[in-house]
Amino acid sequence: MTFDPMKAHPEAAQILVDLLSAIQAVLGEKLAGFYVYGSFATGDFTEGISDLDTTALLKEELDEEELAKLAAMHSAFADRHPAWCDLIETQYVSVSALRTFRTVRHPMANISPGEPFHLIEGGAEWLSNWWMIHQHGITLFGPLPAEVIPPIADDEFFAVIASYVREAPGWAKPYTALGSQAYTILTMCRALFTLRQRRHTSKQEAATWARAAYPAWADLIDRAVFWRENFATTQDDPAAFFPRTLAFVEFAVVEVERITPEINCQGKAEMS
Repeated sequence: MTFDPMKAHPEAAQILVDLLSAIQAVLGEKLAGFYVYGSFATGDFTEGISDLDTTALLKEELDEEELAKLAAMHSAFADRHPAWCDLIETQYVSVSALRTFRTVRHPMANISPGEPFHLIEGGAEWLSNWWMIHQHGITLFGPLPAEVIPPIADDEFFAVIASYVREAPGWAKPYTALGSQAYTILTMCRALFTLRQRRHTSKQEAATWARAAYPAWADLIDRAVFWRENFATTQDDPAAFFPRTLAFVEFAVVEVERITPEINCQGKAEMS
């Protein structure tokens, strides 16, 4: 039987339906599609912990009035669903932006955990997100992803993952809380799995694989799995583990260079 996340996670599924309805109420026919991807689509979703990664496809880019209405909508949505107020990520991207994302930068709107709804500019650095939607995205409204996202070679995706790991010593430094350290460690596990096995996977499968592949780090990986679900109640001291977390990041960078020395990518990845 095929796994159906909409049935496996009914509360999250209802949130997605409600969010789609709220977006449609603001944008009407300007909304061309709505997709969920990331952990919800790949079987890695954990209630109360995982984000809902979504993308709203637009027939045209947003104007100032629509931006203001969407900002108000997301604020009201958070008030109605306080348990989900910091667990939803939505990008608003036009059809033309998707078709030319490698070569042209376009305005996009985005809301993500820790960030309010705001206008950004996006281009090739969003390749990993579009690859994930193309490969694993669930269509809640509109055409299938392959009909609107141009083909993205797996090697392009792998190159962005390698780039993300190479940049990790910088972006991981502020991630001192245990939940953030868990994200860093498990993201490194999944990146190494992806580059060695040449396929994307869940954080759980990647952690299991990494324990066996890198036994010297098994204890830290076990703690990361625990922190991911228990960061609010654990008595572990973040400061005591942070140096080892950063050491694992440095190890991952060296391992990436060993695995794929030929890969080089200037873009940045948004890991979900």
